[in-house]
Amino acid sequence: MTTADAAALLGVSDTEVRRLLRGRLLDGRRVGNTWIVDAGSVHRRRRLELDRGRAWSPRVAFAALLLLAGRSDGGLSDSELSRLRRSVRGGEAMDVVRRSRELLASEAWRVPVSRLDRLTDVAGIFVTAESAIQLINSDLGPIAADAQLVHVGLAAIDLVRVRTELGARAAGASANVVVHVVLTDLADRLADVSVQRVVTAVLLGAHEDARVRAAATEFLSGRLVTLAVRGDD
Repeated sequence: MTTADAAALLGVSDTEVRRLLRGRLLDGRRVGNTWIVDAGSVHRRRRLELDRGRAWSPRVAFAALLLLAGRSDGGLSDSELSRLRRSVRGGEAMDVVRRSRELLASEAWRVPVSRLDRLTDVAGIFVTAESAIQLINSDLGPIAADAQLVHVGLAAIDLVRVRTELGARAAGASANVVVHVVLTDLADRLADVSVQRVVTAVLLGAHEDARVRAAATEFLSGRLVTLAVRGDD
């Protein structure tokens, strides 16, 4: 990847990436005046940085995402909700992505090709896709039967039912569906499209593609601004 891509993923400047490369804290090689950065070393460093930050519990993380979706029914007390609102308002999009990581888990499935087009019709599931612009700002159409890898989200409570309904099995390299499980007992809130979009933006805030990451964080930044403007403690 380029130094610009690495800088965006790590949340640092291009100059800092070059310093890390010169100090061999990132792996890369020079081609003329240009650095080519080893993507694996960037993602390893990013995981280390994420691990250092304090994560919200799944309960608090989901309440924060509900706030960004314009809702305040996350099951917190009034005082807890007030503190969380102030915390979220004072942060940035990547803070939300980092601090929400305990809310989300992933599974790789192989779904029979004949059932792929049923994904958007299965109750409890929402498609996250690979295009942040498509997935956040518009409704998605049917899933193509020849799709190589589809990303979907659902509440943990629906996991076994959906897997059975789709005839899915756990898979590795042969997976054609990645399921992002939202670890919450507030499953009914995920029926709200605005909540789905915020959850999806959080998922894509850690995407390897800088353009997808940028679109997701821009969306979250807009929600943070809206929350700050409301100012309703």
